Amino acid sequence: MEIVFIRHGQTDLNKTGRIQGSVFDHDLDESGRASAVRVAANFDPSGFDVVFSSPLKRSLTTAEIFTKGKKR
Repeated sequence: MEIVFIRHGQTDLNKTGRIQGSVFDHDLDESGRASAVRVAANFDPSGFDVVFSSPLKRSLTTAEIFTKGKKR
């Protein structure tokens, strides 16, 4: 079994150095979305049976980008 961890992209709070935790549910900012799209271009989701993600917007958006919306 292989487990792969992917960190979510940048949010506005990341830029200001603020800790997000689960209290602030910010989505990716433009830079975070662009970065996730750029890195995901080299990622093949077909090699994975399942994808787990935090329910927070930043994580879900990153997972959607990496899996091209095909894994749930």
